[in-house]
Amino acid sequence: MALTAKEWVWLPREEQERRAWELSPHECFLLRTLYDYVHPTEEEKANLTPEEWERVTGVPYAERKAELEALKKSK
Repeated sequence: MALTAKEWVWLPREEQERRAWELSPHECFLLRTLYDYVHPTEEEKANLTPEEWERVTGVPYAERKAELEALKKSK
């Protein structure tokens, strides 16, 4: 599944920088326009529960968990 602007906003800063290339031109446009007002702090991002993650991003937490495990293995 491609990375969405809504999901990217809630990623930790380091992961945003590492995964920016995954955003399509349309998702970049959405970041500049629709999500320009969304500025969660790193603390807010780190303290999201699985339920909150699914609510704010619309992405099942199981997918996010699988991505995190893959990132840990690649390091």
